[in-house]
Amino acid sequence: MTALDAASLIDAFTAGEGFPEDAVQACLDAPEAARPALMAILEDRANGGTGPLSQRDAKGDACFIALHILADIDAKEAFAPLMQLLQSENLDLEALFGDAMTETMGPILIALNNGDYAQLEAGFSNNAVDDFARDAMMVAWAHGVISGAVDRDHARKLLADFPVTVKPEPDSFMWGTYVAVAGDLGFEDLAPIIDALFENGTIAMDEGGFRPADPEDFGYHLEALKVSNEDAEAKDLWLATNRYYAFEDTVEMLGDWSWDGDEAEWEDVPMLLAAEDDTPFDKN
Repeated sequence: MTALDAASLIDAFTAGEGFPEDAVQACLDAPEAARPALMAILEDRANGGTGPLSQRDAKGDACFIALHILADIDAKEAFAPLMQLLQSENLDLEALFGDAMTETMGPILIALNNGDYAQLEAGFSNNAVDDFARDAMMVAWAHGVISGAVDRDHARKLLADFPVTVKPEPDSFMWGTYVAVAGDLGFEDLAPIIDALFENGTIAMDEGGFRPADPEDFGYHLEALKVSNEDAEAKDLWLATNRYYAFEDTVEMLGDWSWDGDEAEWEDVPMLLAAEDDTPFDKN
């Protein structure tokens, strides 16, 4: 039986190979008992990653798992330390969370947010914050607009002003998020503003020829929104595809990201890069 104190959970989450399903399930079966330890793991990392629990969890695998469980059990108190962590200037978020930054972090923020959309706005408007973290924050904020928690007139003005008040670097990943969210929210009247971003070079390619968004993207998102309104099934698919949902099902999601097959089939498996060695749940 897995002990539910912080040190024991770190050991259980990081011991051996493969996804620690038994330890994760133990937390899900007794959420109130596991909650303090899971919070301690997250808070220790959010406070700089140099505390005793962070040092015990050298690669951050336990923090990664703990965060998903906290979202799964609807632990709203995890929102503040997570926002602190995502805005850290000293921690390597990509090494810590890997593909979760663009896969599950938005849904995690949606699950944990207790209505603090102003903090999300401040976060994604801060050019000093990691672009992938800002992407997740904007996705969680857009979910608030979709759900009616954020006023649409306020949202439209924020997005209309964004190219001037925030103005990320021309090749910033955030421009792709911005264009997508503006389309997902159905703000068709922002088309002239968005078109101008491509015409005047506000959105531009980097030295490698990468551009974070294309001129056609806004229209694609507007059209997808219209299709999503045709029926409930289309709407559910649209919400899932664009990450506008509260995270749940830790075992199923993270279990699907692990693999115990042979190397020949490796490339066909969705693998989460969530640790410095890039294979936290790899089974040889």
